[in-house]
Amino acid sequence: PAFVSDYIYAFIATALTALALDGVDGWVARRTDSSSAFGARFDMELDAFFILMLCGVLVSIGKLGLFVLGIGMARYLFVLAQRAFVWLARDLPESLFRKGVCVWQIATLLICLLPLVPAATAHLLIIIALLLLALSFGRDVAWLYRQRDGMA
Repeated sequence: PAFVSDYIYAFIATALTALALDGVDGWVARRTDSSSAFGARFDMELDAFFILMLCGVLVSIGKLGLFVLGIGMARYLFVLAQRAFVWLARDLPESLFRKGVCVWQIATLLICLLPLVPAATAHLLIIIALLLLALSFGRDVAWLYRQRDGMA
């Protein structure tokens, strides 16, 4: 935690670089028609891990409490829920809202890492991010629930 705190701007710059390269990767894959279901899934899982890592850093430097891990654990809890409720495992249609919420989560976490953002402001931003994430997952779960009878 002390190392990350001492080099927080370098950490944020590295995270922003990784985020930018993630965007370039997707753009190149679509432009060269080299995208695949595996690549999209791999990208999604890396994004989920990236979000979990950012949440962990916020906890480790003492800026936010364990509740921020709710953002980072959402994907993994959804995967566990798929084991109990098979109808949750259906592929979801593309959603700009879902993608926007993902970007919002990452942007919010990076903003909260900035030393100039007070903890009270970071708490408020994370609560908003959690509410948006709950709305996004809620919409997807509702859609999946409505589709459950058509499963083979």
